[in-house]
Amino acid sequence: VRNTRPGPGIPGLMAVLWRVAFSLLAAFAFVIVPGAAFYDEVEGDDTVQRKGRHVFCSLGFTVFISAAIIGISYPFLGDVALPVQKYT
Repeated sequence: VRNTRPGPGIPGLMAVLWRVAFSLLAAFAFVIVPGAAFYDEVEGDDTVQRKGRHVFCSLGFTVFISAAIIGISYPFLGDVALPVQKYT
């Protein structure tokens, strides 16, 4: 693949672009989408006095649980060895 070989331009640009893309994906998956869902739940609810506080508390709980699941499972599932057979 052409973008894996060094050439003219900024070295490591594709690695930076991939890191940015995955960071944005994680931000949308764990912060923006749940935050919008929590806001939508309390938008028309008059029994919730502090809507912003409710959204941030729910979002903080969601981010904490997600980080805990990822942090606990990574040492066990972070290294994979797949058996590969070579065909001749």
